[in-house]
Amino acid sequence: VCISGAYPVTRELANAEPPEVEVWSMNVSHQWLKRYDRWFQIHPYSWGNGKYGRDDAHLRFLRTCGIPVYMNDPKPDMPTAVLYPYKDIADDLGRDYLTSSAAHAIALALHERYDEIKVYGINVATDVEYIEQRPCIEWLLGVAQGRGIKVTLPPSTMLLSGRRYPMGEKSDQVRDLRIKRA
Repeated sequence: VCISGAYPVTRELANAEPPEVEVWSMNVSHQWLKRYDRWFQIHPYSWGNGKYGRDDAHLRFLRTCGIPVYMNDPKPDMPTAVLYPYKDIADDLGRDYLTSSAAHAIALALHERYDEIKVYGINVATDVEYIEQRPCIEWLLGVAQGRGIKVTLPPSTMLLSGRRYPMGEKSDQVRDLRIKRA
């Protein structure tokens, strides 16, 4: 399975996947993806301006895409909406720890026992992404490898990268995040 997000440097790699590889994505990635097999709209309907924080075109996509759309609050006007299986995932992973849409997709791929998980377009390098979302995604990828699942990442990603402690050089990917103390 290939899980693709919105990071512009690597998201297009999903478009090169052969037909036998499922492509899962989220949010507004339908604007550039050529094909997709499952969708994740995990944000609540009330998020942002309503409509999952998106525009009317995104709502039309969710209503007409014809593929499973995993949601927290499926709406009756979305015929392929599926309630995300939180309990099954938490039971499988041993904890309820999902901090992003990408984490939800990776966790479902783990739960369904795919033999390879490719992650493109997910860089988790901005403040909230780096601090809150990246640890969960990296934990899930570690669980995948621990289960013998192949993890494929693009060469240009922050995921599973960084300086080797204590003597490694700083990675080109490492960002200088400063924590202000009171």
